[in-house]
Amino acid sequence: MKAYQIATVLFLAIASRVCGDSPKPGYLYVSTPREAPVFFVMAPPDYTAPIDVREHNPKLEGFGVAYRVLPDGSVRALWTIEGWYSFTVFLSSDGKYLVAMGPWNLGDGPKEGDLAVAFYREGALLKRYWTNQLVEDRSRVTRTASHYRWLKGDSFEGCGGGLHLDWDNKFYLTTIDGIAYTFDVTTGEISEKAPNQATLPTTTAVTPAASHPSRQP
Repeated sequence: MKAYQIATVLFLAIASRVCGDSPKPGYLYVSTPREAPVFFVMAPPDYTAPIDVREHNPKLEGFGVAYRVLPDGSVRALWTIEGWYSFTVFLSSDGKYLVAMGPWNLGDGPKEGDLAVAFYREGALLKRYWTNQLVEDRSRVTRTASHYRWLKGDSFEGCGGGLHLDWDNKFYLTTIDGIAYTFDVTTGEISEKAPNQATLPTTTAVTPAASHPSRQP
């Protein structure tokens, strides 16, 4: 890939990643870990921009390519994914692992088959989770005319939810019912699960009078 082509992709990525309140068509964008010589190009099914990755996608489906920047400034393709598209992906600093968030899911609430998050190693699926596997309190789920929200905040396109991939290959997200998950990106397994104190209901401690036992209604 030439330098001017990389610049074109970065410009399109910055111009397109705007958080919104309604679904929109897929777009070309780049995801890169901070201060790491790797990046991931995510392209929608109808992608026709001038970048030399079409050879990886003969079926014209959604696809992505992981690249490494070499010391001489050129880049080398590492691996590819084909047949799907995600609006939000995270690439590990070593360029081996990818975290892909699910789409805006339709319907009344979390259910099997609605992708929440998926984990890949060099293009091969490690593990994926449905929204009903991560959300426990369905009453906290909010709905719009087009979809339901299962992450803390409106996290479509990474605009909230505490989504973060660190250098230790730990991925973090918080569900709308206040559960903070930590995933091991190298396996896709949940390594930690804890309530998020900021989203728990506020309660006031009351000390009952010593001479009056508590009563149930």
